[in-house]
Amino acid sequence: MCKKLSMLLSSLPIFVCGTVATSVNASQTMLVQNVNMVSHRNSISFRGNVDPKFSNGDLRVVALDENNNKVYESEKLVLNRRGQFNTEIKNLEQSTNYRVYVSYSYGEGDSKNVIFSPSINASTLRIKTQVEFEGTNNVKIKIVENNLPDEYYPLYLVLKLNGQVFKSAELPKKDNLILNLTGLRENLNYTYEIVTKGENIEKVVDNGMFKTFQSDKNENQGSMNSEILYYTLTNDDINKSNIEDTKIDLFLNDIIQNFAIGVKEFKSNIEGLDIKFVNGKLTINNLIPSKHYSDLKIYFDSKRGNRIVLNIAPFKTLQETSDINDFVKSVYFNAFNRNPDEKGFRFWVDSLSNEQVSFENFVRNLLSEEEFLTLRPTTESKIEGLYKVIVNRESDDEGLRYWIGKYDMLISKGCSKEFALGVVVETMINENEFRNIVNGLKRSLKKIA
Repeated sequence: MCKKLSMLLSSLPIFVCGTVATSVNASQTMLVQNVNMVSHRNSISFRGNVDPKFSNGDLRVVALDENNNKVYESEKLVLNRRGQFNTEIKNLEQSTNYRVYVSYSYGEGDSKNVIFSPSINASTLRIKTQVEFEGTNNVKIKIVENNLPDEYYPLYLVLKLNGQVFKSAELPKKDNLILNLTGLRENLNYTYEIVTKGENIEKVVDNGMFKTFQSDKNENQGSMNSEILYYTLTNDDINKSNIEDTKIDLFLNDIIQNFAIGVKEFKSNIEGLDIKFVNGKLTINNLIPSKHYSDLKIYFDSKRGNRIVLNIAPFKTLQETSDINDFVKSVYFNAFNRNPDEKGFRFWVDSLSNEQVSFENFVRNLLSEEEFLTLRPTTESKIEGLYKVIVNRESDDEGLRYWIGKYDMLISKGCSKEFALGVVVETMINENEFRNIVNGLKRSLKKIA
């Protein structure tokens, strides 16, 4: 059934707003009411009502991951006499958007019919942490992504040593949160969990591990009395360095070079960077073009056992030298009013360059993000946003009126806002203006190849 559902759900035209959505000719209508969804890290709890007449068939909740063409199903639903059900779709991917439906199948063999309710957008929890810095008795953990709703608070960090709770602390609700854990023991393995204890909810929403360093008391050079050595690359150092659009070559002084010799792993406070030390210089790849870096830090452990922390003076990368880089960055900025993160930027540039992802699906993916919708609460602002993202220009009056009219018409026929916007997106990316942009990018890729 899963394979058949994947084929059906991946074809957008089979869905009808507010009435019937079926794979075959069927006269039945299925609407889901009183819907309540709760997102977890790898599952979605789903509760609602349908007409009890559907209890005589195979009734399930399904979730479609359109990016990977995967369909996930709940167990067969059991309705009470009022048509209420309560279920959970499990084994989902974390931080992933889904379209959720209730499916009803009846009949056998070639005469089997499948009906789908109108879709509801949902996503698994987006909370992600990373260990930013380890010392002998302290560590910094950064929450790099968090879309948890209010009902998941208060959040707690639970630190464990040998399976036993070592520390526990409530986390404030704020952006760019960095947790500084002190009073740890050196050279030991710790695990941590981010736990939500909101009303009727108690779940682990993220976890990780780290190992504290062992102090070195015998080092006697410079500031070697400390196991953590801090150095700063100044503006003068930056002026001597080679800066490009997505990379910088940092020339290090003799002291730092001696520490870096033989080191194979370099870390940064920015996820997604590729860092290597070759021929006396530290090369940092996967930077964002035309971006001002004001707080870049590099961490590595020398062969002598010291943790080295390099604070890099502010610098700005050069403008884009690749049409693909320019396209990815402009689409991100037009969609979210910000630069892409380094990890996401490199993923999309590589995926588009290698033709693993189409330009159309890249645009669809960003326009389906909740961040895009939140930034544009009105119909007009949404359509203006589509113009900027899809054709990289402001709207004209006639075009703006046309697309607003199309969007409003779909809403008046019972379509959800998400569905109506999706139809407008599909139509706009099949217009000649976007096709010409894509054809130009493809020609640019062939020249590079």
